[in-house]
Formats: sequence, C-alpha cells, structure tokens
Amino acid sequence: MVANHQKTPRSRNWLKENMERLVCWMEENQQSLCGKQSVWHKDVKEQVFAKGGETTMKQIGEKVQNMENAWGGSHKLQDQSGEGVRSEDNALLESKCPLFWRLGGIWGTRPNTTPIAAVDPTPSDLPASAQAPPPPSPTEDSDDEKFE
Repeated sequence: MVANHQKTPRSRNWLKENMERLVCWMEENQQSLCGKQSVWHKDVKEQVFAKGGETTMKQIGEKVQNMENAWGGSHKLQDQSGEGVRSEDNALLESKCPLFWRLGGIWGTRPNTTPIAAVDPTPSDLPASAQAPPPPSPTEDSDDEKFE
C-alpha cells in the first residue's frame, strides 16, 4: 500500500499592500495583540481581509510569526553594540526586517514581565511580617472615651 502524501499548499506571497494593511491594523489595535492570538487573527481576517477571502487565519498567524522573528533578530543586532543605532545600521536593520521601526513601535513597547503595580496580592499572599497588625481592641481607658 502506497502512502498518500499530500503537499500542503505553500502560503501565498504577501503583497506589500497586504503587509501594510496588516501592520496598520496591528498599530491601531495594540491592546488586542495582548489577548489570545486566535481571537485577534480572526479579527484581522474579518476586518482587514474579509473581501478577498483568500487569506486564512493560519496564513495571518504565519506572517505575524515571520515578522516577529525578523524583527526580533534585527532587534538583537541593534542591542549588540550598546551604542544605539548609527545611520549605517539603519540599512542593515531594514534589510533584515523592512518594517523594523514600525514593528518596534508594536513589539518594542511590550513589557516582558508583569509590573508590580498590576499585581494586587491578597493579605494571605503576603508574608506575616508584611501584614498589617490587627486594630487594637477597645478598652475602658481608650482615647475615644477621654474626649467625651
């Protein structure tokens, strides 16, 4: 018995116009990018590529991943010198990732950790030394009674 090997169709080449539309959506919807990828890939398909119908959510995901990989590699190059970006570096960065500066505006602003202010620990999460002492119990000689 011969195995039936089907070739998976290769992702179509992305036209510059479609890349522009995708990046514009990402710039305008940065908050959505923090959510579940499948959700915002669906939003991109419905809001950006609905008319053509040829672009699938899988293709959108692959293109975003490819762009993020290209940007990440270029970003590492930028960080290697420690001197910032010189004018001759721009050409190198843009040759590796044509949308480097725009994607940096999207992915370069994401924190890689959860800021402390976003965490609201409950008292049971705090060590005993950090918990507030209980209020004093009222006594006969309390300050409140002295002022009555």
